[in-house]
Amino acid sequence: MEYKYKVRKAKLLYVLIILIFLIFLGNATYNAKVIKGDARIDKKSIGMYGGKENYDLLIISPMEFSDILQPLLKHKEKHGVRTIIVELEEIYAGKYFEMQGKDNAERIKYFIKNAYDKWHIKYVLLVGGDKEIPVRYVNLDDGYYGLPYISDLYYADIYNNKGEFEDWDSNGNGIFGEWDGINKDILDLYPDVCIGRLPCRNREEVSIVVNKIISYEENTHGKNWFRRIVVAGGNTLVDRIFGTDFNEGELITEEALKYMKNFSQIKLWVSKGNLRVGTIRREINKGTGFVFLSGHSNSWIWIAYPTGKYSMWAGLLHRTYWANWNMPTLFNGDRLPVVINGGCASCQFNLSKECWGWKFVNKENGGSIATIGYTSHAYEGIGDQDSDGIPDCIEYKGGYLNIQFFKNYGEEDIDILGEVWAKSITDYLNKFPIDWSKGVRSDSQKDCQIVQKWILFGDPSLKLGGYG
Repeated sequence: MEYKYKVRKAKLLYVLIILIFLIFLGNATYNAKVIKGDARIDKKSIGMYGGKENYDLLIISPMEFSDILQPLLKHKEKHGVRTIIVELEEIYAGKYFEMQGKDNAERIKYFIKNAYDKWHIKYVLLVGGDKEIPVRYVNLDDGYYGLPYISDLYYADIYNNKGEFEDWDSNGNGIFGEWDGINKDILDLYPDVCIGRLPCRNREEVSIVVNKIISYEENTHGKNWFRRIVVAGGNTLVDRIFGTDFNEGELITEEALKYMKNFSQIKLWVSKGNLRVGTIRREINKGTGFVFLSGHSNSWIWIAYPTGKYSMWAGLLHRTYWANWNMPTLFNGDRLPVVINGGCASCQFNLSKECWGWKFVNKENGGSIATIGYTSHAYEGIGDQDSDGIPDCIEYKGGYLNIQFFKNYGEEDIDILGEVWAKSITDYLNKFPIDWSKGVRSDSQKDCQIVQKWILFGDPSLKLGGYG
């Protein structure tokens, strides 16, 4: 009897354990369903709970802009681009991922890293200027200017070649992208995501550009105007001391046109006598898919020198320029080009006045859909110093990088804007790998600057030519 009682007691305990387990399992299953259901309603909760939701496009903006960006999110989702808008304030509050980083720029970069790892994002759109979205200043002293400059490539270069987080401060002294006569940060530089910026300073600019992006992607496909490319150039560098007298801007744009065979090509060159403010205006107002200007520039003007002349005053006198004060004369409506400026500092957006590149993009009822240029001074190959019979302006430095844009679009058939940008930088670094043992004023130091300063003002997920 005692034995049977013990057996019954053991059986009862076993049944009780099973019941407790089933109750727990039921509750766990129910809770899991609730979380999954909530995630479907609020996609943002996925990141918080470590779910498996993926996104293609991450838009980062201040809270004051997020409501104006909602139509862009809906438009992107309509075309299969999975999109999420994250406010800066949410990043700093650690809403999605634990906040990391020494300063706000690094906190944003860590957020992009986490979104890349967990959401598998491909594109990042920063909405706001340097006052709205923190920027990373690079401290590279090339012996000429020595001033820190902005690089958004910092946000795109997430991992180094060891698979570690790339903080652009390899010597750990808190000075980013350092390269001078004493200290140096060894950088990866290869973009892991495609990044673009809309340096909007107010809600009105956000609204203008959002409407332009939506209209472009909805209405451009199949339009004849898109199959036009306008290039402009003339004399750029004093190369006679090297035994040549090239019109570098013409040579660079001509090389780019070799990859745009299916486009009507409009050449505005000083040698043709057809490069003027009026002809640039007229050709853009007709509608064109791309505009490539190769010459000198700063934050408010692009200019090409007449043949044999090496003076900005000569360019102004001959009206071979395009300046900020000319932007209001553009009325190309929805016929919006991607504009490439091969000169210096056209996209230096940390100034009190709007820079040349942003003036093009935020122009209402015209202008451009995107602009690519440099955030500070740039470099170009000069003469034929390698004696291979090919002008160095198309083989090296900024000329080579800008040509890669058209090669990757026209020949490689890459039709997403940010992917063309990223692939062009990757091609440049593969062609000219940085030799970190070199010093100030070396070619490698200049190559480093070229890719760091080359910035995209526009939507990196933009479908070039629009959706069919």
